[in-house]
Amino acid sequence: MQEMKVFAFSTFDVCRVYAEVFEWNPASIRMLKKAAYAFEGQLMKSIRKDSRTIDSMLYAVVRDRPGVRSVLRLPGELPTGGVRELDCGQRNDS
Repeated sequence: MQEMKVFAFSTFDVCRVYAEVFEWNPASIRMLKKAAYAFEGQLMKSIRKDSRTIDSMLYAVVRDRPGVRSVLRLPGELPTGGVRELDCGQRNDS
């Protein structure tokens, strides 16, 4: 999940990456929390699975908050070089 998050933010002009998990899947929830995804809410009766309608849990990571710049480093890059700085909603096609 960590690599996917870095790939999404460094490749696409997105501000957030999110995931929905089944309410009864604690392993996926732990994995998302470990990758710094934050719990945003429970979506009541949002998924149809095996003839049942169940709740899902919404987790997301947001690239930056309003007015705060974030710096993304791709795996293997040194902290002093090759750093890609993007503001949410602005594309850097250099």
